[in-house]
Amino acid sequence: MQLTIQPNCYLKTNNFKKRNYASSQMKTNNAQANTVSFKGENNDRKFDWQAHYQENLKHADGWRNKKKAKNAKAATDAQALGFYEAQAETDSLRDVNQGLMEKMLNDKNSELGEIKLTLANLQKDMRDAQQDQAEKAELEKRVKEMEEKLNKKQAEYDTKTKQASDMNNIYENATKREAEKGWGRLAGNEPIKEKLDESFIRKLAAEKAGVEVKMPNGILFYGPQSTGKTLFAREFANQAAMTGPEGKNGCNYVEIDMMQSDDDIINDLLKAAKQSKKDYEDSGKAKKRTIILLDEFDSIASSNEKDLGKVLEDTKIAKLKNFLQKCSDEYKCTVFMTTNHPLKLSSELLADQRMPVKVFLGPPEKENAAEVFKFYLKGDTEQVIDHSKLADEVMKARETNEAYSVGRIKTIVSDYIAITKKASQKVTENGLLQAIREVGPDIIPESMDKFSKEIAAMTKRAI
Repeated sequence: MQLTIQPNCYLKTNNFKKRNYASSQMKTNNAQANTVSFKGENNDRKFDWQAHYQENLKHADGWRNKKKAKNAKAATDAQALGFYEAQAETDSLRDVNQGLMEKMLNDKNSELGEIKLTLANLQKDMRDAQQDQAEKAELEKRVKEMEEKLNKKQAEYDTKTKQASDMNNIYENATKREAEKGWGRLAGNEPIKEKLDESFIRKLAAEKAGVEVKMPNGILFYGPQSTGKTLFAREFANQAAMTGPEGKNGCNYVEIDMMQSDDDIINDLLKAAKQSKKDYEDSGKAKKRTIILLDEFDSIASSNEKDLGKVLEDTKIAKLKNFLQKCSDEYKCTVFMTTNHPLKLSSELLADQRMPVKVFLGPPEKENAAEVFKFYLKGDTEQVIDHSKLADEVMKARETNEAYSVGRIKTIVSDYIAITKKASQKVTENGLLQAIREVGPDIIPESMDKFSKEIAAMTKRAI
C-alpha cells in the first residue's frame, strides 16, 4: 500500500499508539525511501524520528509539557509509519522502476552465458568425434538445437531491452515539467507529484512499452478544504496524458457530476468505465486508459459501519466496493477520489486492493509555501523577493494552530498584484508581507485539530 503523509507536516495528533519502527526499517532496508527533510548517515534517507519529534514539539499544542510531548510523539509516529509504509510499497514497483533494466541485463547475461557455454562444449565434442559418424551426427543435431535456442533467447531479450528503453523514454517525456502543462501548472508539492509519477505514470509508461504491470484501482486525496485536491486531480490527468505520442493524448479524463443522486452517480461511473474499456481496446498498442474523478467522494461513500454488516449487499457501498475491486483490470480505468472528510468513508472501500494510494494534502509547510509564492509571483515583479521570508510569515499562523491554504496564498498574491497594477505601483516584498498579515489564514484551529486527528486515524486504518 501507499500512505503518503506530506514531509514536515507538523500537526497536533492525539491518541496514536507508539510503535517500534526499528523493526519496520529492518524489513524495508532495501526499499526506496520517500522524500523527507531529515536524512540518516551517508544520505540514506532513513526517517530521523528524533529530528522530527523536536520539530513537532515546537508546534505541539496544550498548556502542560506532558501533553505537548504526547502530541509531538503522536504526530511523529504517524509521520514515521507513513514514511516506512511508503518505503515498503516501492518494492512492488521495482520491476518497472529503474531496477528493470539492471535485472533484465543480469538475467540476460546469466541465461545466454549458460547457453553459450553449453554450445561451446558441444562444438568441442563434435570436433573430437570426427571418427564416429553417428556420434557426430547426434552432436550436430544438438548444436543446431542449441543455436536455435540461443537465437530465440537473444530475440526475447532484444524485445525486453527495447521495452525497457521505450518505457524509460515514455516516462521521461511524461514526467518532465513544462510550463502550462500538467505539473507545470501546479505550484509546489513535488514529493506528492513524484509519488503519483511512480505509482501511476511510470506504470502507464511501462504498459505502453509492453511490460505487464498492475495499475492501481483507486487513488484517494484527503485534507482540508482549499488545499487544491481537485486541481491536483485535473493536472495529474493532464500529466498522465503526456504518455501518448508526442507527449499528448496518452490517457483520458472524466469527471462525474457529484450533485446527482447516488444512483445516477453510480450509473455514470459505470458508463464512463465501459467507455474506458472500449477506448483501451480501440487504441491498440497505445493502450489508452482513463482517470475518473469522484470529487467529494464522501458524499456517496459514507456509511454507518455499525449497520453495514446487515445491509452491505444492498447498498451503494457494495456496488462501489465491487467496482473498485476490479476497475483497473476489467475496465482499464483508475478512480481518483477527493474528500474533506476521510473518516466518513467506509473502511471496506479503503482496503489496499481497492484504494492502494492514499495521500494527505494539507496546508503547505515552509518549503512548499515558498515554492507557491515563487510560482504565482513569476513574471509579475522586477524586485528581488525573498520567497522564504514570505513563507516564514505564513508559518507564523501555526503558533495559534491556524494555517494558510495554497488557495489563500494564490488569492493573496493575485489580489495584491491586481491592486499594484491598478495603482501603477511595483510589487514589493514588504507589500506582500503586509497583504499576508491583512488577509490572514483561512484554516482555523478546529480544522487543524480535525485533520491532524484524521492523519493518525487514517494511518491506523492503513496498518
